Amino acid sequence: MLMGAPAIGIWHQYMPSDRGRTLAQELDFERMARCLQRLAEGEVVIRRTQRFSPFAFPLVVERLREEGSTEQLGERVRRLVEEMERALVAGS
Repeated sequence: MLMGAPAIGIWHQYMPSDRGRTLAQELDFERMARCLQRLAEGEVVIRRTQRFSPFAFPLVVERLREEGSTEQLGERVRRLVEEMERALVAGS
């Protein structure tokens, strides 16, 4: 079980009061704790797809960036976007 109050207490212990108070307001620990609790109680659904999903696109681009290729990254990304758009149109 996640608790927001202990996290705030620990935060204030190590941060000067004014700065800690400002950061606590910006980060909204209690809201973050509630969100994490909902995630912990939720169901994880894993689905295999034929292609990567739009959520995976940034990860795919990062992988392409690390791979050595004579093709420019921008050109590879453009081609991936075109493939995704064609697949979307074909699936409708």
